[in-house]
Amino acid sequence: MQFRSANTLPREMGLFKASDGQIYVSTVPSPEVDMLRDRLVSRQSKLSVGKNPRKISLPADNDGICEILLDIDSRKGAPVSVMLSNDEGDYVDMVYNPSESTLTFDRRKSGVTDFSQDFPAVTVAPTFSYDDSTLKLRIFVDRSSIEVFEADGKFAMTNLVFPTAPYNRISFSADGGKADIRNLKIFSIKDVND
Repeated sequence: MQFRSANTLPREMGLFKASDGQIYVSTVPSPEVDMLRDRLVSRQSKLSVGKNPRKISLPADNDGICEILLDIDSRKGAPVSVMLSNDEGDYVDMVYNPSESTLTFDRRKSGVTDFSQDFPAVTVAPTFSYDDSTLKLRIFVDRSSIEVFEADGKFAMTNLVFPTAPYNRISFSADGGKADIRNLKIFSIKDVND
């Protein structure tokens, strides 16, 4: 049969009431996913970012598979870019726009994309962060997928990617303003084949 989807991490579902008065489904990784963490490879309590990207290396072991926790505090309401990239020039750009309460995921330059005209795409999710400029994210980088969760489960995004080499760095920038990346933690993930 034609491929239509992707496996995702196990999740727990719930309900939440957003500021628009509507009830939505929430989704977070199941607590058992925490057991996949190996070692803490990077930790930053606060990283101030502006127009020039601030770069941090991702773990090289296990093909760069990792979990990234971070809080984005956009003090001036400027869009904040979180980019995963490699030395081959492949990248994924995730942009939090607090004024529009959205997170966009751009995989047009993510690696191999020429197998379908529909694959190079930008997807958008509402963040439901109307009253606060801070967005808490949990990002899982796998060999051919990236999953992004809002910490309380208010949104989740899963995107397939086919980089020509593992993503080996994450960078942060805020075009048109200043922002802080807080509580950044990067964990390597255990190789379950060992």
